[in-house]
Amino acid sequence: MSKEVKKAGHTPGPWSFDKPYDGEINIYFDDMGEGVPDAVVYLSDAEDDNSSENARLIAAAPELMAACRGINEWHDLIKQNYPEMLGPFKAVRAAIAKAEGRT
Repeated sequence: MSKEVKKAGHTPGPWSFDKPYDGEINIYFDDMGEGVPDAVVYLSDAEDDNSSENARLIAAAPELMAACRGINEWHDLIKQNYPEMLGPFKAVRAAIAKAEGRT
């Protein structure tokens, strides 16, 4: 297991997705989109179905997590110099904790 996987706590990105059949979207924990999918999002016929958007969000998870961690590195500087700007940092920290299973 690579150090990147251990540090991240998840399969490193990029992840990919495709829509091979009507009714489902396959998500792959690699950027090739080949083989057996690692996750499947099933579509519904509901008018307000957001399954495609949800699949894109899942596929973007590694990049979103990396971005949150990058932003979080600025927390102490912002806290010391711009405490009024801490609101977004609290949201970033909460999202990281949720993704890491700490909440």
